Amino acid sequence: MPVTTAFLNTCRTSIITLPEYTAFNTSHATFASASRADRARYWQATYGDGNPTSPAYLLRRAIRDTVTSQATITGGISPAEREESIRTLAAEYAPQSPKPQSHADEAAALQALIVEEYMA
Repeated sequence: MPVTTAFLNTCRTSIITLPEYTAFNTSHATFASASRADRARYWQATYGDGNPTSPAYLLRRAIRDTVTSQATITGGISPAEREESIRTLAAEYAPQSPKPQSHADEAAALQALIVEEYMA
């Protein structure tokens, strides 16, 4: 049974008031507006490979806590529905972003694209 929109909206209302949400948005905006040379550094600061203090990790954990708390209050939410809600809300509020390529990897990909285009 899918989770109700009302339950998700209750969770959304709680999530947008979290300090973790604000911290993630600020960090992600810095990453998104960074120069190509600085993107890897800001990506690491925002998403951090397995870093438990990164804003993305902290927001995902806060989303999990919020959904778990609301499921307890609401009642009638199965563990599967709770996990589905967590995945949905995490994808909505703390989406994954691929790690930026290094300059060498980016140059190699561009060169491969040029060769492919030339050969076509």
